[in-house]
Amino acid sequence: MTIAQRKSPIENGFTLVEVMISVALVLVLIIGVNKIFKMTADTVGAGQTMSANVRDSRAAQTVIYNDLSGAVTQTPPMFMIAAGRVTTSRNRDDAASDINAGGQTGVQREQALRTIDLDGNNVEGEATVPGEIISPAIYNSRSHRTDRLGFFARDLFTRQTANDGQYSNNTTSFEAWVWYGHLKMMNNAGAAFEPGAETATNQNNEHASEFALGRMVMLLKDPSSIAAGEQYLVRGPPPGSTLPVPLSPLAYGTASTRSPTSDFNQRSSYRIDQSRYDLAGSTMANFDTDLRTYIATAPAAQAQSWWQRLLYASTTYPITPTAPGTIQPSFRYEADRFVTKPLTSAQAARLAPVLLNGCSQFIVEFAGDYITQINDPSDPATYGDRVAGAAGQASDGIIDFLVDSSTGVPIRSIRWYGMPRDVSGALTGGPDGQIPVADNTATTPPVDVVPVGIVRGTALPFEREFPALATGTAPPFDYAGGSSPSNPTMLPTARYTCMWGPDVYQDLLAANSPLPQMLRITFVLDEPNGRLAEGQTYEFVITLPR
Repeated sequence: MTIAQRKSPIENGFTLVEVMISVALVLVLIIGVNKIFKMTADTVGAGQTMSANVRDSRAAQTVIYNDLSGAVTQTPPMFMIAAGRVTTSRNRDDAASDINAGGQTGVQREQALRTIDLDGNNVEGEATVPGEIISPAIYNSRSHRTDRLGFFARDLFTRQTANDGQYSNNTTSFEAWVWYGHLKMMNNAGAAFEPGAETATNQNNEHASEFALGRMVMLLKDPSSIAAGEQYLVRGPPPGSTLPVPLSPLAYGTASTRSPTSDFNQRSSYRIDQSRYDLAGSTMANFDTDLRTYIATAPAAQAQSWWQRLLYASTTYPITPTAPGTIQPSFRYEADRFVTKPLTSAQAARLAPVLLNGCSQFIVEFAGDYITQINDPSDPATYGDRVAGAAGQASDGIIDFLVDSSTGVPIRSIRWYGMPRDVSGALTGGPDGQIPVADNTATTPPVDVVPVGIVRGTALPFEREFPALATGTAPPFDYAGGSSPSNPTMLPTARYTCMWGPDVYQDLLAANSPLPQMLRITFVLDEPNGRLAEGQTYEFVITLPR
């Protein structure tokens, strides 16, 4: 055998470089497959969340529509629309990604949350970058509306809570006080927090996607017709108390009858806001009498602030803010999404008020006849303008309207009133980031959502709280303006409270304070885990019964 014919001692195989390349290719393949599965899972999760939101929104719309269909609008004891807002992050990931809010507290944290980084240069709140400074009057993933709606209604209502040791109750009533708004949610230790409350122990209600929209239907029933042993909220002093709560059984501080236990000394009563019982020992007529009596006989300051007892959690009224825009803790109903074993009727009662989970915005706006307008389509230049002077500050029998003549053909639409909200440009189109305020002599009111008083030139009696402008704000006024987070035109603590009551009804025509004829309700549903790129917005309009 020659040397050329000898077999090489080197066996065929892969070099180390080839093996490393193969492993890298396998890793790339695994990562790619993993990415595909994750994208698929995220897509499916987002789709399921969107489907759940659509289903929940339809159910909520049906419930709200049915409640408002039975609303009492012919001079009821009272009718409430209380608009407010809160600054907080959308979810925990959004909070963790904020550059300058970490470690901040109080006012500094609120201002830091109203700045974002849109141009990706790791600097938030640049005045030269439009949108990086969020005005309190602009509502988005950092600025959230937390409105409340309350009204009396007549329909067949059934209790959702029950006495101790029971989980259902067949008590019904044809009258009720119906309340909608964001709830105070319980943390893991059993303490209740307002939506967006800044605290280390607020685990379930700090971020907007964790908010819960609530519905509390307080059945009204004469105590003489309530079954023996059934627990309810008391009209007047609760048993064992010498301190009556004015406007009970619906005002903050109202207590229930004592719930019996095996030990007489351990019997206890519950406050109305603790959501334990949804039955009140009064009727609509009785409450109307109590309210009128209180307004007529209480000291002037108390009588003028009667509505505060339905909105704020306080032991003394009237509430006098210590600083511009300072507000007191709200009167909101408490709720809990989670229960522990063994389940009790008290725990079950805390589940009842929850209507929509993940409701990051709840906006209530209204329409009605509050001004006199030029109703002549043949003159596009003045069509829809408010009549000049005092003549324009009265009703004319037509729901107030807007006219868009930008296309050459006047298009008429309903004018909506409420907390300042940017919904259109100067004449037409979508939001433009501005909410201009006309002066008292202007006959062409702003086209965005603003309070009735802005359109009329003077506030009406039912406008109990007006969205304040920051001190030193100079014309031209723009609710959405401001040169920095610390200098917004509209204060972050602004409220717009409309409460119709006997002190308004007694002179309807002169005061020009009729009830709304239509409501526009907008809510946004989000998901705490961030499966959605942004919250889903739902809006619907309801015509109130006349």
